[in-house]
Amino acid sequence: LDPAAFARLPHRATALRLALSDLRPAFDAVVIDTPPSLDLVTLNAAMAADWVILPCDADAESVKSLERTFRAVHTYLQHRPEVDPAGFC
Repeated sequence: LDPAAFARLPHRATALRLALSDLRPAFDAVVIDTPPSLDLVTLNAAMAADWVILPCDADAESVKSLERTFRAVHTYLQHRPEVDPAGFC
């Protein structure tokens, strides 16, 4: 599926979560490594995740990027009723 077609899918923000739902019982953990950008792939990974690890360098620009990513993931999690976004800090 090309990116343009994927972007037009209904429920595109939860496509990965839906795709992994049948596999979850068979695995203790699934690691999803995404590019360092706030795009549809990152959104899908956040919507599918139970845990999020955000690695970061210690320089000022990396910390700013980390803050933007953290805010975006926190916003995504507000659309997951089973996750308490207030506890995600």
